[in-house]
Amino acid sequence: MSINKSEITIGGKYKTPENQERIVIGCNTDNKVVYASRGGNVKNRFDHREASSLNRFAEACSEKIGQLSENELAEIIKICNGLDAISGGENCLEK
Repeated sequence: MSINKSEITIGGKYKTPENQERIVIGCNTDNKVVYASRGGNVKNRFDHREASSLNRFAEACSEKIGQLSENELAEIIKICNGLDAISGGENCLEK
């Protein structure tokens, strides 16, 4: 089961049917969702940066499991070197 695209927000924490967790950190210049993952192991930090289309991200996720605070989101962006992700202004997502 997938989530609705309208549920995807910057700082949102999502889970896939395989129990992988992803945190949305913004969008890139190609209007793709940029997210941090744990690299397939729930014991790892969110230090893998990936990007996918909004549709593909929504289809891959089964539920939203939380929303990070601004400080938590900033720390994840720093860890996964996602500073080139667009987090405000005109982009594909809302905060």
